[in-house]
Amino acid sequence: MTDIKDSMNQSIIRYYPKYDTSFKNLFKKEANKNLLIDLLNDILDYSSNNPIIDVQFLDTEINDDFFESKTKRLDSLVNVIRKNYLDEIKAKNTNIIKFEDKNLPIIAITRSNEIINIEIQVHEAENTYKRSLFYTSSVITHSLKKGDSYNDLPKIVMINFLHYNLFKNNNDKFYWNFSLHDKITKTEEGFEGLLNIYFIELSKYEKLEQQEKLNKKYLWYLFMVDPNNQLFCEKETPQKFVQARETLLSLETNVRYCEQCDFEEKLTDRYIKNMEYRENIGIEKGIVIGKEQGIVIGKEQGIEIGREEGAKLTGIKTVFKMFYSNFSIDTINDFMLLDTSEVLEIQKFLNNPNYESLKQLAEKLNISLEILKNIYEEKFNINL
Repeated sequence: MTDIKDSMNQSIIRYYPKYDTSFKNLFKKEANKNLLIDLLNDILDYSSNNPIIDVQFLDTEINDDFFESKTKRLDSLVNVIRKNYLDEIKAKNTNIIKFEDKNLPIIAITRSNEIINIEIQVHEAENTYKRSLFYTSSVITHSLKKGDSYNDLPKIVMINFLHYNLFKNNNDKFYWNFSLHDKITKTEEGFEGLLNIYFIELSKYEKLEQQEKLNKKYLWYLFMVDPNNQLFCEKETPQKFVQARETLLSLETNVRYCEQCDFEEKLTDRYIKNMEYRENIGIEKGIVIGKEQGIVIGKEQGIEIGREEGAKLTGIKTVFKMFYSNFSIDTINDFMLLDTSEVLEIQKFLNNPNYESLKQLAEKLNISLEILKNIYEEKFNINL
């Protein structure tokens, strides 16, 4: 048994839980509820003050029929039972109910009075603040069923793990907590605890000095960005991190899981290199345009055109690939490769692919029909 544990300690985890697929498969499991509870207590600083003692996972797949296309899934929605509610819940035999409003498939324990949404954002959103506010409003709107009192409105906690720097003017702080309060008195008054939005900039955390990273309250962040750190591979490693490593190593024996993680990492890598790619394409096109037009500004204009066209072409290819790999439209939109309307048009075409609909798609995407035809036939191995 000791040999097996030692072997697990020395094994290398390939897919880090700072990415969506690994994170969900690690924390959104009944067997690992204790890990999620520990993570949440650390993030929300509940460990010593009214800690979370149990969580109820909610059904997070929200169908497009329920929201407009701009609305995404609520990534890791969990309902939290706080310690001071436990006796009351047991005494009143609280039932688990289904929200009937708009038939939303969300399951919750009504007396917990707190809902937490966890989201991982790898790519910088068009407006992260408004995006988070939009998701928050969706959670609030659907947290009461018809006929419920406003007194039953749960407390909302939104946790955003960011792979980029949102607060670019402050490099010394990576953990942010926003709530509703009066500008002058700085007090929340009746809004106390009703809404908290957290941003955790993992990109800044990774640049901290090693000693600061090892701060006890930051260890889960360290595990997310470096699960192979020596701290998690020792005989004295806390059991919760041993459990987490064993889960991730076990997941890596699943072929489908590995394929999903590989594709996710490729998309991320492609996104990171995208600006450099666009710049190179733009320079080449700029030189051509400059020569043809015989003007000095041709290169600059061409670079801009090349950037746009290079990004558009890359986006179309990747969206086709993601649909082929059965990614949901919400996940595809999260990567912001194309406008939401363009992703919907591609989905519409794929529901009924034929030459005429391909021509219509080419017009709407403002791309050559021949190029689009080649992309489709290459990705799906089908001739139109």
